[in-house]
Amino acid sequence: PTPKRRGPPADPELAEALDADLAAKKPLPDFRRDGPRVGETIRRKVERPTGPAWAEGKIVGYLGPDESDFVDANGARAALYRVRYESGLRELVGDEEDLEEWEIDDSSLDRSPLDEFGRPANC
Repeated sequence: PTPKRRGPPADPELAEALDADLAAKKPLPDFRRDGPRVGETIRRKVERPTGPAWAEGKIVGYLGPDESDFVDANGARAALYRVRYESGLRELVGDEEDLEEWEIDDSSLDRSPLDEFGRPANC
């Protein structure tokens, strides 16, 4: 898929410049549906003003370091994992997020059921 601009800017010259910029960008690579960790379930902690909540998702795609144009904090090319959130914090259900491997490793192993607010259902 090619990056897309959401909503028209009010200024026609700005809109034309943005469209030209988007046209010049190379298409984003598609995440592979196979690869390391695809199919694994993870649980991510989300800090909120009302306290922590959790969202649970499944790894649905993978881009290896040679396929991804992402670089890590050390400037090295890094693999990315696409996660689709399926339960827990209702605002995130259905959303997707691209994570580095350390973020996947850092996710919780707790698998107790979550309520719609992303809290353990047994609390």
